[in-house]
Amino acid sequence: MHTQVSLSVRGSSGDFLKKALAVARGSGFGHVDESPFGTDQKRTSVPATSSKSRRIDSVGGEFAAALKSYADRGILPSSEPSMLYHIGNGQGSGRVSFGLHVIGSKQSIAEALVIRTAFSIAEEAGIKNATLHVNSIGDRDSSAKFAREAGNYLKRHADRLPSGAAEALKDDVFAALEILGKKAHPLYAEIPRPYEFLTSASRRHLREVLEFIERNDIPYEIDDLLIGHRDCYTQTVFEIRGDGEDGRTAFARGGRYDEFPRQLYKLSSPGVGIVFSAQADPIPTLYPAPPKNTRQPKICFVHVGFEAKVKSLKVIDAMRRARVPFYQCLKYEKLTDQMRYAESLSVPYTLIMGHKEALESCVIIRNVATRAQESVPIDALSNFFRSKSAW
Repeated sequence: MHTQVSLSVRGSSGDFLKKALAVARGSGFGHVDESPFGTDQKRTSVPATSSKSRRIDSVGGEFAAALKSYADRGILPSSEPSMLYHIGNGQGSGRVSFGLHVIGSKQSIAEALVIRTAFSIAEEAGIKNATLHVNSIGDRDSSAKFAREAGNYLKRHADRLPSGAAEALKDDVFAALEILGKKAHPLYAEIPRPYEFLTSASRRHLREVLEFIERNDIPYEIDDLLIGHRDCYTQTVFEIRGDGEDGRTAFARGGRYDEFPRQLYKLSSPGVGIVFSAQADPIPTLYPAPPKNTRQPKICFVHVGFEAKVKSLKVIDAMRRARVPFYQCLKYEKLTDQMRYAESLSVPYTLIMGHKEALESCVIIRNVATRAQESVPIDALSNFFRSKSAW
């Protein structure tokens, strides 16, 4: 069901932004102007966001605005995965938005990083009884089959369609579904479900995302009526809902938007994002720039294999809580490639988690210069970092 994204947290929107920034930066997300990628790449001049882009991205044009910013700075199309946050003005709606993006990765860990960080923001913001609602519309083949069957169903029941949905159905079944969802129309609950049409690859991707969620203790529900427009979303769509002033409320919405850069700017770049929206009180005239004099990371976190990637979220959370900045490599899978990447950063320490370490719930901390290393249990990491002055 489509729900209005609105944030109602204790304190002002400025307080929320401070908390969101602290969590995002502590989890490895950076401001677009801090990205090392794009400076040596050809910058792409792209048109302003259109009314169509604002309609299909389901978060009021915030995805489109963020992607335009990334394209203008040469980050799109992406040759390196980037973890970025953005702060927006709600596209002139009197609201302030905060978004998280992992650009340039098709792997399920991209969804996991966005969801885990967003959920931490929700917790820090004091959202009560927060729950992740998640669904999948699959890849292009999956969503095409779903659109055909959903469209046929609605046409068979055209006499029950409200006028706006009937008109929209002539050109765009997803637009018709959005109208039905917003109206909580009975037909919306009767349509075929997207999961019925998922390809084997899409099912596998969804299973991986759910495993990340379950094993990192994020409360969730599979919501088979959570549907995003296929010109924006592929695979996973999700919302964070919690207790609001008027009952259960969607505080953030997002998903994988591999198709959206192509639809907007004819740029090929996979990505995952989520956007929080808050009433601005008062409406800020200046949004926070990258913090000055931030500590440069002294650690590169290397994780190899799916089991290690699942547990990497707990390691990242431990570093966030200990306020230890870090790099990580999302581009490469092999240990040798990731270690080569770590060496290119000239950091003094490498944090390593392979399959063995993941099974033992520990990490190896290696001094790059001396090659000395020690094994530290994940649940002892925060205290370990706090006890050292090297970080």
